[in-house]
Amino acid sequence: MLYLHGGAYVNPLVRAHWSIIGAVINATGATVTVPLYALAPKNDYRAGTALIDDVFESIVSTQNGDKVIVMGDSAGGNAALTLALRRRDDGLSLPDQLILLAPWLDLSSKDPAMRELEQGDIMLSVKGLRECGKMWAGDVPPSSPYMSPLYADLRGMPPMSIFQGDRDIFVIDARKFAAKARKAGVEVDYQEYQGGFHVFMGVTFLPESKDVFRRVKEATASDLKLGSKS
Repeated sequence: MLYLHGGAYVNPLVRAHWSIIGAVINATGATVTVPLYALAPKNDYRAGTALIDDVFESIVSTQNGDKVIVMGDSAGGNAALTLALRRRDDGLSLPDQLILLAPWLDLSSKDPAMRELEQGDIMLSVKGLRECGKMWAGDVPPSSPYMSPLYADLRGMPPMSIFQGDRDIFVIDARKFAAKARKAGVEVDYQEYQGGFHVFMGVTFLPESKDVFRRVKEATASDLKLGSKS
């Protein structure tokens, strides 16, 4: 497994990320690689995605028939999706599966419905997200498909599991993205948790978090036969 951490593309790994990674290892027994990719504002997407691409290719080249799964939270979920989009469009092998925890799907965060939920979100703000998205995108429009998978053609993408809380402003785009991916023929397991804040899985002892890791275990152990769709 390749794990890509969140932090709006401006913040490094924190303890909650390591808690998630540890819970995933305990649940699945997977070998997990965690790249420390370059961040904004010192860098834009070019340095970060170059490292992610190289690390994924090195994993694929030594997999010996094992499944290769890419997992990410928040901005890391964005990075997981854009990695798969680049490889699909370049005619390269894809991850066997994507596992996305509260993924950041639109770097421009332009859906006005996000503003309506903002007051109840204890972690994210639309204004801050937009600034971080601009820094990461650099000279590319933040809403372009390779920056914001919500606007990408999703045909041919690998199976996905998406775990999302409903007290997170990203839930607006997550619902739309799951529906769009299914319409494109992608196998999607979308699970939404009532009262879940942004990347609540980082608090690993919560009942909802334990359910997420149980489902991750089932999904990764089922030879890509994902759980029930909702």
